[in-house]
Amino acid sequence: MLGALATVLDSLSQATLAQVPETVHSSGGYLPWIISAAIAFLGLVVYGGSDLLRLHWRRIWAIAGVCQTESLRRRVLWVTPLAIIGVIVVSQFQQPADAQDAIRQTTKFCLFASGLLVTIVAIILACTNLPREIENRIIYTIVTKPTTRLEIVLGKVLGFARVSALIIILMGLFTLLYLEARTRPMLAQIKAQLAAEPANSPLRPTLEYYINSGLLGTRSLVWPEDLQIYSRPPENSKLKWIAGGEAEYFLVGFDLTPEQKSMLQQLVQLAEDNKPIPLYFRARLNVEQHKPDAAEQKMIREMGLDRVAVPKREPSRRFGPFMPSTAPATAPATAPATRPIDAPPPAQLAVRFMDEKGDPLNDVAHPGSSGDIITLKRGAGPQPWEGEFSVTTDTIGRLVSAGRFYAQVTGQSPATEYGLDNAPVLFQTPLPGIAPIKPVADPTNPAAGAAPQLLAFPVRHGMRLPTVLSSGDGPLAVYTFRNVSSIPSGNGRAGIQVAAYIDKTGEFDLGTDYSRATLQVVNLKTGQKSAQIPFSPETSRSQPVPVDAQYMVGGNFDVLIRNVTPGQWLGVSGGEAGSVALVTAAQSFPVNLAKSLFILWLLSLLVVIISVFCSTFLSWPIAVVLTLLLLLGHWGVDQLSDTLKPGFGRSVPGEFGVRDPATTQVISYSVDKMGAMLRGVGAVLPDVSKFPVMEDIDRGVSIPPARVGEALSVLFCYGLPMLVFSYVILRRKEVAP
Repeated sequence: MLGALATVLDSLSQATLAQVPETVHSSGGYLPWIISAAIAFLGLVVYGGSDLLRLHWRRIWAIAGVCQTESLRRRVLWVTPLAIIGVIVVSQFQQPADAQDAIRQTTKFCLFASGLLVTIVAIILACTNLPREIENRIIYTIVTKPTTRLEIVLGKVLGFARVSALIIILMGLFTLLYLEARTRPMLAQIKAQLAAEPANSPLRPTLEYYINSGLLGTRSLVWPEDLQIYSRPPENSKLKWIAGGEAEYFLVGFDLTPEQKSMLQQLVQLAEDNKPIPLYFRARLNVEQHKPDAAEQKMIREMGLDRVAVPKREPSRRFGPFMPSTAPATAPATAPATRPIDAPPPAQLAVRFMDEKGDPLNDVAHPGSSGDIITLKRGAGPQPWEGEFSVTTDTIGRLVSAGRFYAQVTGQSPATEYGLDNAPVLFQTPLPGIAPIKPVADPTNPAAGAAPQLLAFPVRHGMRLPTVLSSGDGPLAVYTFRNVSSIPSGNGRAGIQVAAYIDKTGEFDLGTDYSRATLQVVNLKTGQKSAQIPFSPETSRSQPVPVDAQYMVGGNFDVLIRNVTPGQWLGVSGGEAGSVALVTAAQSFPVNLAKSLFILWLLSLLVVIISVFCSTFLSWPIAVVLTLLLLLGHWGVDQLSDTLKPGFGRSVPGEFGVRDPATTQVISYSVDKMGAMLRGVGAVLPDVSKFPVMEDIDRGVSIPPARVGEALSVLFCYGLPMLVFSYVILRRKEVAP
């Protein structure tokens, strides 16, 4: 019976996925547009051409007016004051970080209440209207008139969209007036606080910005192209430096060609034939070591690196990539000689191979083997240093199976810095005539070059940025901006928005309770460097740091962030909505609010279309349920994305104590197939996350036209076909004698 169930699930999943080409699973591609246009052509032109020719906007507008009037008679607008009262009450219990945070939280409450209100009203009105008219025979008076079924569908959608627009306008006006009323007393308090702050307070720039720009200020932002963590500022040298002992690493990607896979498979076969030929993973880096300071001495002792016989440590799993454990090593039975603490330990690297999902490919059956650690040795000259390890046969097999994978190389030794060029590591074998396997920057784009990515291990928010070294330099986050055109000319002032998170707080005494960090801008065209501008990071709050625009002339510059608070980590992240952005312009908050409300109205229009579609062939209670399932289906699959990954089924039998191999295989196979079916179904449902009503406005960022474009694309690709299906179903349905 279990085998039959597995067969049925297999056929169903194959049928489902066969109807969902790969391009539909991705957010891009023209296939959804083509399918939507084809459905509209077949339904409106081929099937309903006569009704399309008779279409008249006056009849549509009249039907829409009737729907709106009936909705208002049902007193749906009376719910709006209840939502307003709820927002006012909830906003009084918030605990904001500062005045601007209070305004942004209030904005979120207003938009959330508006979205919830308009969605519920749209579903109830649109799902109950047509079934109620059919049941009460009111529709008889409509279909007996010279009105087509297409005009009925369009009129009802337009009527309920007008009701949604009216609710959104009322909530929008309330939002604007309420925020303005809350802003005025807060600005007065900020002015009083600024007058009381000392001249050297790190809060003064932020308070002055709030006064000059207002708490409702809206900014246009440019995000950096890249973020990397260096141990030294990037100079004109070809070398990039990472620090050891601070969980910094570099990442390089490999994309094996068919010839390279064949060569590696031959090595595996030779090993099975007892004719092993090693495959070496070699590293060639510059190394500079210094006398350990107090913090580094403590780290050396904790890691067990103060011993002559350096023990190897087993890997441990953290959230994010694999990294070597920093737990103290177990001392051997006979205590070896102790390494002088004023000397740095051997220069070591820890290597992990990972597939594109971040799963390990190393020989996990032998943790702590030679495949984990590379000890670098000085060459004939002062630089560079070299080291290697032999890759095990099992690991080679996994690398060949993966094809595309990454090598994560961690700086292991404290009091050590590692300098690397664009090709610091490679695979090599002593077989004659075999070229080494070199990395590429991105396995999905082999032509991108082989520059490694310098990163740090994750903390709660982004990557860990430790405190600078006692020498005054040390780990720093480097954000790269390229080809930026919107920069103030001359000697104007430009703002760098920073949102770094405090991830670890130690005991420090700086005379104040403020955390400290610095920001520096380096112009790549002129070579000019700004001073290190101090600012005070706070968790969950972004702040502007003013910088002279001359350091950004040309549009190519780097922004360097340093953490100067002892005993503290900062969490920094890159990309859009990351920790650093360039403020290019200030815009009007009412305009930004109007954009957000327009996106909300587009979402309500999609809700109305889906509700009308469901009400054409279902009773209104079932239509409400199906509408919610269609709207939330894609979101639900996204929330289960980790659970629905292939291979999850293997963990299910163990959770229920199943030990029989045959039963385990059937259950695992069935769960994976059901997951594939859900992924296929979720791919063809509308993605409501493409209607970001609160995301940008909550961060004080101007909503770009692309956000509106994404919402319109979902409305076209899913709303238009459902509108056509509603017309086709209603035309074929007998609703009157």
